[in-house]
Amino acid sequence: MRAACTVAALAAGCLLLAGCGGGVASPAATVTVTSSGRPQAACPGGAPRIQETPGGPWVCDPDGPVTPSPAVASSSAAPATSMNSTCQLGYYNSTAHELDPLTAANDGEDPGEEVTLSINSGLAATISGFETEVTYQGQVVVENTINDTTDAGAGASPFSLPYFLTPGHTFTALIDLVTLANTVNESTATYLHSECSVVTWYHP
Repeated sequence: MRAACTVAALAAGCLLLAGCGGGVASPAATVTVTSSGRPQAACPGGAPRIQETPGGPWVCDPDGPVTPSPAVASSSAAPATSMNSTCQLGYYNSTAHELDPLTAANDGEDPGEEVTLSINSGLAATISGFETEVTYQGQVVVENTINDTTDAGAGASPFSLPYFLTPGHTFTALIDLVTLANTVNESTATYLHSECSVVTWYHP
């Protein structure tokens, strides 16, 4: 003899294919149970039941079932590129087109800096320019903005901007500081104990 289906089983929203006494449960339409314990049939189209007045009867929502809003495809931003940078001060050797060490022995040459940029993480990036700072005892004495080769000073190492940099490669720029608008006008002693850094880099 099959056991009778209880109100609790109906409220759980199950239909027992082989009776409540051991059949296999399968999903069914939602069943609303009234305060008297008697189940009500599901509303047409799966509409929910609502109380139009406090304490009033539960009726099918005349607005019908709630239609989910269409999914909106989210546009993910392009992965950010993390850049490694170095800046080294020295004296620009116009004959060899290289940076000589920052020592008093090379004081007769123009002050200069060598900048390198390489990708630490992320995709390839186009470099359209960069800024550097020369500091002495924490104070900024020179600021440079390099947007094209002419900003690097006369006779500096050849490089072009914008420059498309790919992972595993290095962008290098040798800059003749004395020919720039922001020239190094500190004393030799100050320059010999100064440092430089890349403040930021730009992309189109």
